[in-house]
Amino acid sequence: MSHLDQIARAGGGGDGGPPQAKIGPAPTGRAKCSKCAANIEKGTLRATTFSSSAFHDGYDASHYHALCAPASARGSFDPKATLLLPWRDQLTFSSHESQKNDLRSNARAQAASDLFCRTRTALANDCRPKDVKQLVEENGYSLHCGPKPIPLEILVEIAADGLCFGRLPKCAVCGGRALRHAGAEQGSHSITWCTGWASASTPCAFVTSEPPAREACWTGSAGLRKNTKPLRALAALLSEADARARREAPEPEARASKKPRTAPPPPPPLPAVSPRLRPVPTDSRLLVVDPMALQEAGCNAGARDAAIVLTHNGCTAMNVQLTYVDAASETNSFYRLQCFQFERGGFGIFTRWGRVGEDDGLRNYMAGASSAQNKCMLHFHDDLESATEEFAKVFKRHTRQDWAAYAAAREFTHQPGCYDIVRHADAELLADGEAAAPGRPALTDAPLPVDLDGLGVKALKGFCAERGVDVSRCLEKGDIVDALRASAPAVAAPAAETALAAPALPLPESVAQFVELIFSKKRMEDELSRRNVDTSKFPLGEISPACIRAAYAALSAASAALDRPASAATDDVQRARDAQAIQTATNDFLRAIPHQVPRGGMAALRLDNIEVIRQKTDLVSTLEQILKRLQLDRAAPKQAISEAPGDVLRRQYASLKCDLTPVPRDSAAYAAIAGYLRRGWAECTLEAIFEATLAGQTEAFEPHRKSNVHLLWHGSSLSNWAGILSGGLRIAPPEAPVNGYNFDKGLYFADVCAKSAQYCRVHSGAAAVLCLAEVAVGDPLLKRAPDHNSNNARRLSGKDSVVAMGLREPDPSAGYERLGSARLPLGRVTDYAPPEDGPQRYMGHNEYIVYDASRHRIKYVVQCRAA
Repeated sequence: MSHLDQIARAGGGGDGGPPQAKIGPAPTGRAKCSKCAANIEKGTLRATTFSSSAFHDGYDASHYHALCAPASARGSFDPKATLLLPWRDQLTFSSHESQKNDLRSNARAQAASDLFCRTRTALANDCRPKDVKQLVEENGYSLHCGPKPIPLEILVEIAADGLCFGRLPKCAVCGGRALRHAGAEQGSHSITWCTGWASASTPCAFVTSEPPAREACWTGSAGLRKNTKPLRALAALLSEADARARREAPEPEARASKKPRTAPPPPPPLPAVSPRLRPVPTDSRLLVVDPMALQEAGCNAGARDAAIVLTHNGCTAMNVQLTYVDAASETNSFYRLQCFQFERGGFGIFTRWGRVGEDDGLRNYMAGASSAQNKCMLHFHDDLESATEEFAKVFKRHTRQDWAAYAAAREFTHQPGCYDIVRHADAELLADGEAAAPGRPALTDAPLPVDLDGLGVKALKGFCAERGVDVSRCLEKGDIVDALRASAPAVAAPAAETALAAPALPLPESVAQFVELIFSKKRMEDELSRRNVDTSKFPLGEISPACIRAAYAALSAASAALDRPASAATDDVQRARDAQAIQTATNDFLRAIPHQVPRGGMAALRLDNIEVIRQKTDLVSTLEQILKRLQLDRAAPKQAISEAPGDVLRRQYASLKCDLTPVPRDSAAYAAIAGYLRRGWAECTLEAIFEATLAGQTEAFEPHRKSNVHLLWHGSSLSNWAGILSGGLRIAPPEAPVNGYNFDKGLYFADVCAKSAQYCRVHSGAAAVLCLAEVAVGDPLLKRAPDHNSNNARRLSGKDSVVAMGLREPDPSAGYERLGSARLPLGRVTDYAPPEDGPQRYMGHNEYIVYDASRHRIKYVVQCRAA
């Protein structure tokens, strides 16, 4: 491992492992040696190793006397830590022979090390911590790194370096004053690194062995130079720094008269509630108390009526899911915070934490175990005010955001090193132009459950409290139901009038089976689980457009970083910027779409190559289609609390707004399509063919009806078809990365079914769905190799589409046949024989790409099963 590679890994986990072992003077005398069990005295050399924690998503530290450290650690101490040791100890513990050989003959480096260590010892032992912190702040450094304060021993080292050798410049990568230096006067063996943040999710990765250009030595205000006993040692150090910088000490400040007492400032006014907030739906998962919280409270984990989550002003649920991801340090953490009211009376604040994919569900819960073992904690409160106060305090501790401000406007700014909030589908703001009541939305506008009589008294009282319905005089449950219905008669009435009209007659059996197939929630969850998406932390009902947009933005940022030309290896600043752009995009993507990643496996998810970006772009596209399918369900409200299976299928079919007519097996169309399928994908069994009529597609396609129309295949996973049939195929949004597609963002089709079947992602014996679309190819631009700028090239050449010519294609000599207004090839799939001196082809199969959605019309839907 090279010197700079070892430096980069020292930050922790860049290669999937724990941070390197560290060595330095013990800041306190409280630690015990993990080998000999004796106390490690303050100021003596202490070695620290790191291992994966069993109680949190991170690493636990083990401390040793320097000579008791494990042999594996003694040979690989963090080089930044060893360069901060006294020079004689560097000769003992450094693992770089060339550095030790040069140090033995470098008198200037030895003197610089002695000066630094003497100043560090004086600051640590003879100066008050508050004076050291004031000195650090006066010289432009922050006392915090992310949400946590910087340890005092680090501040002491920063101050000692500044007093001895001068102020370090701002970081050229992140722009913050957070540089640190070790190894003064040791030339190329020295290390300068940044401890700031390149973005809210990514620590700055700048590191170089080039000595920095320093400014003058640190100075201190006159208030730190008073000749009093507490400040005498610091004043002496400041005088020495003045002498090294050849400057005059500042004039002492005039003694200020005692300030008169003033009343404390009034608390800031509560923020106004945004008119774009939606009321929390009464059936939202946001109102469901965590089953682990119920077990902690001694309730049955399945008793949902035992408690209900509270809301802030009725519009923001006091139930937040936080996430913190840093792929470089293998951190993939979640933190859940809930405030709820028990049916029996009283309030609870529940917190739960762990690693995404490992600490989910009740399988790790042990009754009677400690909070560290169960990774959860429940606090009881007698009144709402104290519960709300604790909730806001915990929220601010982990996010550095004010809860009241967030709840009022739903605006969240991710702070460096802090948790980010997971955007829930039920917490989306009203869109521009969407109808909303003046001021904050009226809670009475939220829909009531259809079957009020089937709810418990506690749930009914909760609805009454949210809507301001007075039920203090209601003695019976029926009185409460009557009061609720009287408050919103139009809403509480049966929802049959608002539901989408379902077919009066039963669906044909094949259509019913197809609808059940594409609306299966379990199949969607299984598919996402196979692709490492954690559906327990990212349930289907919680997919939100904000998550989709954030994921696309992260993929586009990674794609743009990869498109930039590689910088010179000697340019440490540009190299750090390139690495951080990829790291930030990776962290942002994993925050938007929580993944189950085993420890040590996050390096494989780095968005540092085109293939990974394409895979994740396809995943986000699938999630986008699932979101549309869920929106279809919400657009067709249930007509009763318990629907018959046939009623559910008819409602789901009606929500598609797409007519599906089974194609008779004895028809010419069925025979033509079956042959087309068999010639291109023999390893499948045809189950059903439906003629599809999507709302609005016929009219949109009409101008292109005579523009060289081909009948072509398009395949997609089962979870996508409800969204596809409800609105047709859609071109990727502008925020999606161009590099995620071989021929730019467009609609892709094939004339060989096996090519489209790859996108169905089916295993042996599994169901698959494809469509045959009429595609107006027009006058195409021919391509033989991938080109991410294909759409622009097509536009400049005046062509209508792009045809990518592949190595396997239907035999062109067999000709075509007509099916309606489109033509389909009759030839068997053959290998293309390139001419010896002619142009080559690099694609596996022919692909047809159109960049205008109106140039396609889904004509048939084919249901089959892989062999």
